[in-house]
Amino acid sequence: MCVRYSISVDKSTIERQFNARFATAQQEFEPTYNAAPSQLIPIITTYAPSEITLAKWGFVPVVDELAHPPAE
Repeated sequence: MCVRYSISVDKSTIERQFNARFATAQQEFEPTYNAAPSQLIPIITTYAPSEITLAKWGFVPVVDELAHPPAE
């Protein structure tokens, strides 16, 4: 199942709301009303709660993992 959602606030609003900063000033983020799987979205992890990074989101099908196992 694919889901789309919107992020209607700008970078500085996200930083203020979550009391965190984007990891690097070069990280470009613009509000979107149609965020889709495979796009970069801002995330905050448990390991770095004061840092916002951009990450791809979506699903990796099990079939793909079987066809292309991770390198060890």
